[in-house]
Amino acid sequence: MKESVNKLVIFMGVLIGAAIILYFITYHTPKSANPVSNRMPAVSDSLINNQLRQIDEFKAALKGDPNNVGHLTQIGNLYFDISMPKEAVEYYEKALAIDPNNALVLTDCGVMYNQLGQTDRAIEYFDKAIKINPDLPQAYFNKGLISLAVKNDSTNAIKAWRRFIQVTPDTIRANLVKRQIDMLETGK
Repeated sequence: MKESVNKLVIFMGVLIGAAIILYFITYHTPKSANPVSNRMPAVSDSLINNQLRQIDEFKAALKGDPNNVGHLTQIGNLYFDISMPKEAVEYYEKALAIDPNNALVLTDCGVMYNQLGQTDRAIEYFDKAIKINPDLPQAYFNKGLISLAVKNDSTNAIKAWRRFIQVTPDTIRANLVKRQIDMLETGK
């Protein structure tokens, strides 16, 4: 039993790491003319300083247009990227007050609520995102991950992940999630 628990912990670590890397590459990597620079953002002081500078620029732009959902969301994304969940939630919530049906913002805000220790609220936001966009894979993936890792609820994790697999069949992440479900169901 201890060996299967150790395998599960190792697998979850690899799965979480892969998900974070893929998430940032997919949703938060700035696009540039140089495709090589888009592959893997380096986390460093200069990157953080650059993002803080960008945050200041977006905040300055908000002074002339305080209800600009794009700017509010981008500030939230930048805070997300540098692991400042309280600040990210503040700007995501402002964006959601204007556009409450933005499933991507709901999903990102849910991730940040989880980092703040508000797991139930995080899952609530994932559920709202899923209701708005039933084919949003990241909401299912995050709901499953948090259900299992934080709430120790394998039933809801498996349910969310089965839907994730349906909306992202034949992908590397879907195959990893299939293996995780198999391990949960067999105990191996």
